[in-house]
Amino acid sequence: MVPSSGWRARTFASFAQPVFRAYYIGLLFNMAGFWLRLAATNWFAFALTGRPASLGWITVAALLPWVPIAPIAGVWAERVDQRRYLIAVYLVLGLVNVTFATGIALGMVGWTELVAATIVISCLRAMELPARHAIVRRTVPRSLMANAIGLNAAGFHFMHAIGFAVAGVLYHAGGPASCFYAVAASSGCMAVVLLRLKLPPQTPPKEKKHPLRELRDGFDYVWTHGLTRTLVLCAMGVVSLLLSFRVLMPAIIKGRLGLDADGYGYLMAVGGVGSFLAALWVASGAGGSGRRVWNIFGTVWVGCLAVALVGWTDWVPLAAVGLLVAGFAQVGFMASANATVQETVPDHLRARVMGIWALIFGAAFPMGGMLQGYVAEAQSEAVSVIGGAVLALVLSLILYATSARKLTIAVRDEVSDGTEELGPCDPAEGL
Repeated sequence: MVPSSGWRARTFASFAQPVFRAYYIGLLFNMAGFWLRLAATNWFAFALTGRPASLGWITVAALLPWVPIAPIAGVWAERVDQRRYLIAVYLVLGLVNVTFATGIALGMVGWTELVAATIVISCLRAMELPARHAIVRRTVPRSLMANAIGLNAAGFHFMHAIGFAVAGVLYHAGGPASCFYAVAASSGCMAVVLLRLKLPPQTPPKEKKHPLRELRDGFDYVWTHGLTRTLVLCAMGVVSLLLSFRVLMPAIIKGRLGLDADGYGYLMAVGGVGSFLAALWVASGAGGSGRRVWNIFGTVWVGCLAVALVGWTDWVPLAAVGLLVAGFAQVGFMASANATVQETVPDHLRARVMGIWALIFGAAFPMGGMLQGYVAEAQSEAVSVIGGAVLALVLSLILYATSARKLTIAVRDEVSDGTEELGPCDPAEGL
């Protein structure tokens, strides 16, 4: 069980599991590469075109392939050895990034090549995501799932701060090619960690069906399970209307705030600091399951105000404050919702449900980002960002007024009554 006293003990409880500690090392490498690639891709895209709409299109290329691939990858991840599967995906990711970086260094990459490479990398990330989420369950007992998810988010967003800052420095010193070589190295490090990781046997499917039937079972669960359905729909609205403001940040930072690649890296790193603090907040228990619904909606409301501030101000310190708070709110919402879904989903459906979760993000973020880009070109970045924040605020208030009580009861009953299942292997078998 998660220790009940002491903030440090509660927040870092999963690190008592050697298997989780070993996995976490690889996660940090992997996430550093993720943020490096994102920062370099967005800045490179804007440098090539100078158009805010291009940022929307590159976001579509980076995430939309998740829509068809992630749910199928969730089914596949329940049928194969997840560790070996992930190793193969990370090795291919490393090879693709090395090839792309070499093309940039040789002057062979323009807008078309950037979009094509982004789509390929996105497909591989969509294949990776469900298995990576599902494997966390094999590193901790069920009682630590929310804590492990919070710590995963903390690592992810700690690397957000580090990755954007490093990307700015690398891009300035060695151009975009140096960033993508570093991304390739991070994928290789994750593969090495997984190669040495010892995990308990994964939960086999209760019965083997046609893959499309298994995929349908995953969608049926999400739609018929009221708590999961509401959280997924809420996430879709928040991601498309609110979180997609990040797509416009290269245009805002370069055009309105007057900063270069270094400034872009450092300012976006401030948002990563906020995200990291929120992830630690969720990992510490964030008031327990009794406050989970309030945490979910409260972070959305705070995030709306912070994003509107970013869209309104042209003063760098105030924009930094807005990004810090927006980063906290984003992860406070996403990690709380993710933890709630994972605490209630049966183990044999976990990868499929996480694939659908990735599908929602992969569809909502690029569609919202593309809309933000076109509104910014037609009006201004401020109108686009503030308008999205206002719409997200209105929708969240409506959802809270109509569903908060039912959600609170569902979280109390389903999360609190979860039964303990097979946890990780012998703690001595970390590596």
